[in-house]
Amino acid sequence: MATDAPARGPRAPNDLRLEVRGVQPVDPARRFGHPFRLFTLWFTAQISPSTFFVGVLGTASFIGLGWRLGLVAIVVGNLAGSITVALLAVLGCRTGAPQLQQSREAFGRTVHFPATLTWITQIGFEALAAIFGAEALHVLVGLDYYLGLAVTFACMAVLSVTGYEAIHLFEKVMSAVLLVLFAVITAKTFLAHPHIVGHASGGPLVGSFVLMLAIVFGYAVSWGPVASDYSRYLPERTSGRAIFMAAFTGLVLGMTWIEILGFGASALLKGLSSMGGVARIMGGGATGDLAMVAMLLGTIAILAVEDYSGALAAQAAGVRLVRPLVTGVSAAVAFAVAAWLKSGSTGAKFEDVLLLISYWITPWTAVVLIDWVRRGRHRSWADHDALLSTGFRSLPAGAPQWGAVAAVVIGFFVGLPFSDTSTGAAIAKAVPSLSWLFGGFANHFVNGGDLAFYVSFVAGGLAYLAILGATRPRRGGSGRDAEATWCW
Repeated sequence: MATDAPARGPRAPNDLRLEVRGVQPVDPARRFGHPFRLFTLWFTAQISPSTFFVGVLGTASFIGLGWRLGLVAIVVGNLAGSITVALLAVLGCRTGAPQLQQSREAFGRTVHFPATLTWITQIGFEALAAIFGAEALHVLVGLDYYLGLAVTFACMAVLSVTGYEAIHLFEKVMSAVLLVLFAVITAKTFLAHPHIVGHASGGPLVGSFVLMLAIVFGYAVSWGPVASDYSRYLPERTSGRAIFMAAFTGLVLGMTWIEILGFGASALLKGLSSMGGVARIMGGGATGDLAMVAMLLGTIAILAVEDYSGALAAQAAGVRLVRPLVTGVSAAVAFAVAAWLKSGSTGAKFEDVLLLISYWITPWTAVVLIDWVRRGRHRSWADHDALLSTGFRSLPAGAPQWGAVAAVVIGFFVGLPFSDTSTGAAIAKAVPSLSWLFGGFANHFVNGGDLAFYVSFVAGGLAYLAILGATRPRRGGSGRDAEATWCW
């Protein structure tokens, strides 16, 4: 069993000692906290410019939805996308391990594959989020873009390097602060009576609605690979229903509110930068400055979560650095990517990060959930700890582990013809023979609507079940493996 010295991490709420613990499971004797803290964490992490910009995309030239269909896409997308994230959060308190380290139960040594993808995905989201913080500082005090980035990352690093409890405490405090600040921004926005008229109709309207639904769904479901990172310190016997509802309601309420705010504000942002436009909506002056402070705090709130989880994913992928150090490395890489992203269309880049590099998440989710249900809830923490604390070189690399990777790859590629991204369209234009692979079905039958997430989830899950059936003998009787009961 893994050692779990007190110095490795916090032992009580608001214990701000430096968390050295990385992917090692937390011993049940050192667990603490209440599931409500998951509500404040996930709610606050969504009160950010990144979430705001997801809503802004609803009126972009490549979507162009009207008010009613935009609202439906936002609400339905968030409800559907948050379900699997909340389910995965339950696994944290059952195993005491971060989400990607926990995936070793399904992937074995090949967990390097999804862990590396998660690290890359988190860096992508982190870089895009930081752009808004730099813009807010430019509007607020006139800082140069690169200096604004540096200040934003420095503020975030204080939280992400300190670790788990510093992030939870910050998100708890900011849940009240940002609630008030963004309530003021919401009131000012809708008192200006934004007028949203969709420019799509007929078949293109269907495609636009399906694409916006996919963007919203993809933004929500992208939190899945890090869901357990923030529930792993909770006591092992914490109610799974309480964990699910806290995470689910925090995600849905936070994302739905801020995306609707962004959608409404988009009608008032024409010809303006996103942060400059928000300051203009607020009327400039002290009120506009207050809005920029809110946007900066919201950026730090989401960046801390992304950077911390990216570091845990990097460790699960095999990076041999202590967690505080690898957290700093992840931040440095994200800073470089954010600096590079300064040029070009933010909307197109945001769409591609939300879609193209995130399609692997739904088949991965299917594999992890199927593996958990197949194992049943009756394994003890010691059983999990024995596997999750094992060195990579000691793990088996047999067919079931490669089968999990194969299922994710199959799900990803089966979903690509149902996708619609600017990068995919550029590849298809440059190499016509790949036009069917990159969005062929979406462009020919759904007017550019994106169905890749849903198709990938089903295809990945079915592929994994088929591989398990072909490589493992069935167990009968009343053994534990036969008791596939969810861990409520």
